[in-house]
Amino acid sequence: MKAARTRHVFSNNGLQWAIAGAIYLVFFFFFIWYHDVRAKPFSLFTTEKCTAIASAYCLALALALGPLSRFFSSFDKFLPYRRTLGLTAAFMTIPHVILVFVYLPLKFPEKYSADYFMSWYIDYWFTIVMGILTFILFIVIAVYSYPSGIR
Repeated sequence: MKAARTRHVFSNNGLQWAIAGAIYLVFFFFFIWYHDVRAKPFSLFTTEKCTAIASAYCLALALALGPLSRFFSSFDKFLPYRRTLGLTAAFMTIPHVILVFVYLPLKFPEKYSADYFMSWYIDYWFTIVMGILTFILFIVIAVYSYPSGIR
């Protein structure tokens, strides 16, 4: 195993952002296709879930590139993509959060009380707390990935 090198990449070029976006879209459309193959009806609920899953896969790929580059030198050329993949995953959770808070009450009205707006969120409090913590973690990671965030 190689020793860790000190290497910080704070500026990425447009091609790296385009490739990270394309990787996200490949994951996103794969899970849309997988949902279609199982003959499930398509809705915004499907889109909401696929945005979350594709973001998780982009983050996992970004986190896996570091250890893979230590064991296999052929992965060294992909190290500059860690930042773009991680930030793409972080920013693409925003549509997921919007869809969760706006679309889910419309999709499942039987689980929401007309008298109390947050009724569904209280019933599924653990899921909501984990989602909020993950979103906060993504925000912290996004802030610290820029040079001004480190100062």
